[in-house]
Amino acid sequence: MPKRKRPTSSHDLQSEIRSHLTQSRKSLHRALKTAKGFERQKLGKRLKIAQSSKPEDVVRINKEIEVLKALDLGKVGEGALGKGLGKVKVFRESAVLMEELGSGGVEEGNIFGVRVEGEEEIKAVRNVVSGLCNIKGVKEVMGR
Repeated sequence: MPKRKRPTSSHDLQSEIRSHLTQSRKSLHRALKTAKGFERQKLGKRLKIAQSSKPEDVVRINKEIEVLKALDLGKVGEGALGKGLGKVKVFRESAVLMEELGSGGVEEGNIFGVRVEGEEEIKAVRNVVSGLCNIKGVKEVMGR
């Protein structure tokens, strides 16, 4: 005899979506925290090389290190999650999901928790965030 299936209500679906998003946020935050350490090491190596051969890059690298320290990983995760899920049509059309994701960490004069005032600062934030998102561990979590 086949099992009876319970009808799924929209409330059950919303709570399930919220629980999956919460779990995704946690795993993405852990991956970003690890990636932040790797990114800091990479920038340190670049700074050391730039000090001996390319003195014009030292200012840019120092700015990126400051941005990395000030970055709010929760907001970076929200932005990455929103961007990744926004590529799927079903998710993009879901009002519950888009409401849950919010603005993705970008506000007026403030990107991912870093106060930005000029084009160079915006460029530094984008460089650091793209570097974080391109690390292998973060890519794996985003794929899931």
